[in-house]
Amino acid sequence: MTDALGDATAGEPYVFPKGCTRLAFVSKQVVEDNLRALRREAFGAGVLIDLSSEAWGHGLVDAARAVTSVEPSTIAVSNVADGIALRGEGIDGEIVVWNLPATAARYQLSASGLSAAASSPHAVGVAVQSGAAHVWLDLGIKGVAGATARPELEAFARALSAAAQGSVTLCASDARLLHDAAGFFTAKGIEVRGLVSPAGRDGAPIEGSAGLVRIGAEAFGLSETLAPAPVSVRPALSLRAPIIALKDVDRDVGVSYGYTYRTSQPTTLALVPVGYGDGVDRSLGNRAQVLLRGQRLTIAGRVAMDATVLDVGARGADIGDVVEFFGDPAGGAPSAQDYAELLGVSSAAVVAGLTARVMRRWT
Repeated sequence: MTDALGDATAGEPYVFPKGCTRLAFVSKQVVEDNLRALRREAFGAGVLIDLSSEAWGHGLVDAARAVTSVEPSTIAVSNVADGIALRGEGIDGEIVVWNLPATAARYQLSASGLSAAASSPHAVGVAVQSGAAHVWLDLGIKGVAGATARPELEAFARALSAAAQGSVTLCASDARLLHDAAGFFTAKGIEVRGLVSPAGRDGAPIEGSAGLVRIGAEAFGLSETLAPAPVSVRPALSLRAPIIALKDVDRDVGVSYGYTYRTSQPTTLALVPVGYGDGVDRSLGNRAQVLLRGQRLTIAGRVAMDATVLDVGARGADIGDVVEFFGDPAGGAPSAQDYAELLGVSSAAVVAGLTARVMRRWT
């Protein structure tokens, strides 16, 4: 097997480093194009770019560099370690940490100049004690718009007063809650620096505060819900691996664990080194498709921990041929949304579920 393996869809070589047999290629250009499209749809509002879950499985540091290259932006991350890592890589601008540990160390955030989101009154005190540069109140930014349960705004106000925190940014998916909360806190003498709503929702500012739009997995052409991503974006990541073995077999040969697939005629089986240990769900056997030589094939038999098998017909492939599990459907590949619909999850969950065994390579 050579190091440079031909790409049947793009006509360009995809280089697999020596010893690496599974790669997630991420297009920086696609991410930048997606962000420009999403910013246009935000009609000039500021943006909060949410890079939770290691940038939805795309690689946190490279993703942060890509999104800030388009325009300076506020970034949100899952935890303190991610925020510190970005500061260490020279990422400037405001960085918001969504999840603070309940026992966060005193002034833990101040050394790196990190802000913090608080989703409960108790978390407000933790954020301030940790030295957060600014406090963002998370009133359900990732929730369902129109949810009937409403946070106890009075408890939040008491916590802010006790912590001597005089300004906040509010985040919610429910537009009415967002604006009601802004009015409530303003009346209490607490400055509302900004209102953050999801892309496509009403984030109109009130007097004295900025309206911002949260952009999450959409930046990578994915959706955080069961619905597809917006039509204005494209998937940025392609999961690929080479065929590492071929075997000619007779008719009625069982494949993989449990022999849930049996060959219908003499054929060739191809072994691909991607399995559920890499994040491809084991239940996708006999259901999910891949792209090989411009043609889609269904995975044959159950997905094993380290490998999947394809029935490629009578010598329909060579060792070293690249198999694309999911990517941009414009090139003929299945999409993460296709896999998501089979699993009953979001496309963001599919990609974020790829494990550390899969090397990410930004191109």
